[in-house]
Amino acid sequence: MSRSLILFAAAACLAAGCVPPELMEEDAPAEPASFEPVAELTRGSCAAVSSCHGATSPTAFAVEGDGAATDAQVRAAIEGVTTNADVPMVVPGEPEQSALYLRLVETGPKRMPPVGNLTEEQIESVRVWIADGAHYE
Repeated sequence: MSRSLILFAAAACLAAGCVPPELMEEDAPAEPASFEPVAELTRGSCAAVSSCHGATSPTAFAVEGDGAATDAQVRAAIEGVTTNADVPMVVPGEPEQSALYLRLVETGPKRMPPVGNLTEEQIESVRVWIADGAHYE
């Protein structure tokens, strides 16, 4: 079979729709990573103990509402906030530049939370959320 005949047959097949849809479709844009796992982690592991990052915390990262904080209260504690060392809490798209993520993966005395451990899945959900642009919706 000649090359031009093969190309013609392929073009006719495409025009007729005989190619499986999964081969034809462009990748649909993925939904942004959800803020909800980050908010849940913040409520349960950061703000639930008011002396850590609850409403009465003396740190730059304090969550009004403590362990019952709304997503809006958690967002207010994270968005646009810097640490005492002037490191942004979250740099959208840059987990390695975000204090929130860096404290979770820290191996020294600055690791958060100071008591107990987060699962790798919890830490990864924070990393993915930040890497994906840190969308709050």
